[in-house]
Formats: sequence, structure tokens, C-alpha cells
Amino acid sequence: MAKRPATRSTPQSVGESSGSQSEALIESLRLSNEALARQMVDMQSQIQSLVAVVAGQAQRAQDPVGGVAVPPPPAPLVPPVVVPPEMAFISQFQRLRPPTYEGQADFMILDDWLISIEEMFTYSGITDDQKVMLAAY
Repeated sequence: MAKRPATRSTPQSVGESSGSQSEALIESLRLSNEALARQMVDMQSQIQSLVAVVAGQAQRAQDPVGGVAVPPPPAPLVPPVVVPPEMAFISQFQRLRPPTYEGQADFMILDDWLISIEEMFTYSGITDDQKVMLAAY
């Protein structure tokens, strides 16, 4: 059997192969860089166009239309406070300015206060359920 000669790569041939790979990688990066630079130029021109459009719109919004200044839109109407009918008696009773009980220990003051409140309830037509709501209010 004939002996095959050993083939070994020399350091020079390894360096040449890695050098060509490096050159290919550098070329690829250079091409990518050029493509990105072109995209940036395109984007800058688009941004400048958009800025011009927005500036024109802002100017038109400030300019009067046909020589007449356009007034700002009216403020939104605040809806009135609607009191549910079942709670309307509270405001009606409050308009009578009922006396308040200050928590005195004198029984006569408490009795006078109770009588005056009961008279107001009777005068106003307040039901027992409404009395409970007024006490909670």
C-alpha cells in the first residue's frame, strides 16, 4: 500500500482563508451600512415633509376663514344636577330650616325639639319611611 502524503494546512493558508472571510464580512457590513444611510436620508425627507404639512395645518387653523375670525367651539354644557323624585323631599324639608338638637341633657329642650320637628313633618306630608331617610341624611 502506498502511503499518502500528509496534507497539513500551513499557517499561511489558514490565514488566507480567514482573511477572505473577514473581507467578505467587512463587505457585507459596508453594504448594510450604505443601505441604512440611504434609509435615514429617505426618512429625514419624509419627516421634513410631515413637519411642513403640520405647520401648514396649524397656520390655517389660526388664519381667519374668508376674512372672518372663526370663534372657538362653545364650551360643553354641564348637565343640571337631577335629584331623584324619591329624594326631592329632603331639599323641600331643608328649606323649612328645621331646628337642630344640640344634645342637651334637659328633657324639656328635647321634648320641644321633637314637637317642632313632628309639626314640620306633618306640615310637609313626610311619611315614616321619609323620616328614616331624613334621619340618615
